[in-house]
Amino acid sequence: MKVNITGFVADFISDFDPKDLEANIRRGWKVSAGDYFKFPVKIGSKEVFVKRFQKKPKEISGFQFLKKIVGQKLSGLPQIYDLVSLVEDGKETHYLFTELIVGDTLDNLHRSGLSLNPKKLATDLNLALEAINSHGFWFPDFDPKNIFASKSGEFYLIDLDSTYPLAVYPQSSLYGSKDYWKPIYEYCTQNFPHVDRKIIRGDVLNSLNLTYLLALYSFYVNRDSDDFTARSITHLNTFLVEVAAPQLKYIYNFCFPVSAVGNNYQRKVTVAIIHELIDKFLFVGYEKFDICQLQESPQILYFLAKECTVPFGKHGSAHELSWSVKRAANTVITNVGKVHHRGSSVITVTTNQEFRLVAENAKGRQELGLHLKAEQLPIIKEFSVSKQTIKKDEEIEIRWHVDHSTSVYLHLGANSRRVSISGVFKKKIDDTSLIKLVCKASDNSVEVVEGNIQVNVLKPADIIRFEADKKVALLGMEVKLSWEVLNATKVTLLPLNIDISNTSQYRTILSKNTTFILVAQNAAFTQTATVAVQAQEKPNIVEFRAKKQLIELGSSTELVWDVKNAHSVKLDLGNSSVEVSMRGSKIFSPSRSQDCKIIVTGLDQLTRIEKVSSVTVVQPVIIRLFKSDSSFIYGGQSTHLSWEVDNATDITILPDNVKATGLNKLEVNPGNTTIYTLTAKNALHSVSKICQIDVGRAPTPLWKPVFVLLGIIALTVIGSFYYQYYNNRLIVNEVYKYYHDGQKLAFTDCDRAAYAYRQAFDLNSTLPPELRLDSLNISAKRYEINGNKRCEAYGRKSSKIRYIIECNYNLSAALRGSGQPQTCK
Repeated sequence: MKVNITGFVADFISDFDPKDLEANIRRGWKVSAGDYFKFPVKIGSKEVFVKRFQKKPKEISGFQFLKKIVGQKLSGLPQIYDLVSLVEDGKETHYLFTELIVGDTLDNLHRSGLSLNPKKLATDLNLALEAINSHGFWFPDFDPKNIFASKSGEFYLIDLDSTYPLAVYPQSSLYGSKDYWKPIYEYCTQNFPHVDRKIIRGDVLNSLNLTYLLALYSFYVNRDSDDFTARSITHLNTFLVEVAAPQLKYIYNFCFPVSAVGNNYQRKVTVAIIHELIDKFLFVGYEKFDICQLQESPQILYFLAKECTVPFGKHGSAHELSWSVKRAANTVITNVGKVHHRGSSVITVTTNQEFRLVAENAKGRQELGLHLKAEQLPIIKEFSVSKQTIKKDEEIEIRWHVDHSTSVYLHLGANSRRVSISGVFKKKIDDTSLIKLVCKASDNSVEVVEGNIQVNVLKPADIIRFEADKKVALLGMEVKLSWEVLNATKVTLLPLNIDISNTSQYRTILSKNTTFILVAQNAAFTQTATVAVQAQEKPNIVEFRAKKQLIELGSSTELVWDVKNAHSVKLDLGNSSVEVSMRGSKIFSPSRSQDCKIIVTGLDQLTRIEKVSSVTVVQPVIIRLFKSDSSFIYGGQSTHLSWEVDNATDITILPDNVKATGLNKLEVNPGNTTIYTLTAKNALHSVSKICQIDVGRAPTPLWKPVFVLLGIIALTVIGSFYYQYYNNRLIVNEVYKYYHDGQKLAFTDCDRAAYAYRQAFDLNSTLPPELRLDSLNISAKRYEINGNKRCEAYGRKSSKIRYIIECNYNLSAALRGSGQPQTCK
């Protein structure tokens, strides 16, 4: 297979044999949780760690995470060089190639020896968890066996194939150790009932896992833990409450703020908070410490006697011995017998008596004696403080009274002072402190310790963030306010005067300029923050229109507008746009129909409105052609009208009033000579053109014999009539010729048109009545009507009008054979 090691591609041949597992062990392969791994494996010049999975990707919870980080160098994680998939022995197999780190796991180092810097451990593991979280995953199997310490002193998380996506919440069915989950769930159940354990996020759980790992080391160093097993982990909540109760509560409040109930708002413990826990509570005075479970002598942590249900000192009274020993193979108390390394036992004292605690292992032995006397021991009758919750540097008063003691000590945090058996002490406290009163018997053999009194110094209410989603908003628009607050028991939003303690955001409708005030309070502190939101009127387009929405090509229209409450106004004319004032007009001469748009930006510079006004450019109507297939037909015959028209929306043909829009041909069958008028229109134009079809009577066929007896006579007569008919047809054709010449010349050369019409009239007059063309009289009437209409409408206003009127009258007179045309008065 081809393997990419930091850009160097090499061939790798696996020596793993799927059929001979014992041989694999001899070749250096090891197995964990069913997956085999081997190191060091040399590929090119690099020594790497190789892990083999014979599973489908969906069966490897962290498979997608491994794919995501191939080739990346991430803090706290070994570098993933390559992830190669192939088929071995007929099964899907994956080989993982990672950086080889020289060192060992914490689990092994607990037994072989380790010098540990807790802040370095916290920093490195926090970076590792952050790297995993940033890619959308978390690490369920948090355990010392998966924490690797390099020879150079760096710490890493390993076994990354057991990561899970953040969308998968922690649950018992997930693979991995749950030892560091249990104390977290127990503390939440007892102290934070509002937290739903089922939806604690994996990344938040990991940050708390790290906190408890550090607590385990503190427990080992400062208390009676002699191992790092689950048995010791179960004592961590009790230990943390004893040494760091306020900080522990602060950490859980930080992770699961009460104000976020219902929103499932959770936060990871920050490294700064963990460092504070280390410095002030867990490892005070320790920068580093050594761990070596198998190479150290036993250590007696404590061996004490304390009061039982009856006072000390009376003959036959009960005493409770308690002890704790680390690293002991054998633990014995004289006069009691062999005991467990940690425990307690109630005994009865009848005389002064000594008890010795003896702890032994292969490396050594330690003893500690405890003398019990049958005498009155100290009794604390009073121990109190004036306040248990105060501000920083506020003074408190401590009172006490003790009987039967010669040595009384007052402990304030890490400080201790010897005091009288009764007294009052005033002290300014700057941090949460644990106050203890310790009384010793006359021979200093027994101590009586009053239960700890904790004085809590309230931290100031802290508004980390208060913001609005917009600084300028339109009237009636929704504004979202959001905030983040720490150490507050009550949060109020002014001027709305509403309690918002249990939420982190609020939406409101803006009705005026408003300064919102966030007030965060606790028992001792109040902090405020303000956000100002400016209210602006909504933009309004009062008017935007074209004065003329229909115009002819080449003409103009005027755009007018009136806008209110605008930051800017832009006029978009299709191929150009220009900034304009809020009120104005503009002459616009489009070459085609188009939409004009006005675009208005509101005073908040976010809201945009627009309006469109359409301008339609209407082209002139052109009748390119209007004709008939035949200009002369006999009665009963039909012909076709055809036409070509541009830019018309409506076409009508008279006199039949035929709607011909969308057509270009029409069949007609006139009974008489008919002038057809085609009228083409659009929104602004109307044009007409005529086409005349002459209808003649069919001649009687004279060649038919009427009587057989008159055959010869009929032939003679028919010959005479045929000659006359043929001659008349020639005249008819000449009449048509002159008539059509006059139509063509009308209004372009009126005199020549009148001459052609007069020739047509003269020839038409020579024809028999049944062959004469009615078209001449019809056209004469039409010219007369047109002249009269123009005369009435325009009179003689111009030479052009006069010419058109006189031409109509002249043509009408010529078609009627009249010598004197009509005039316009």
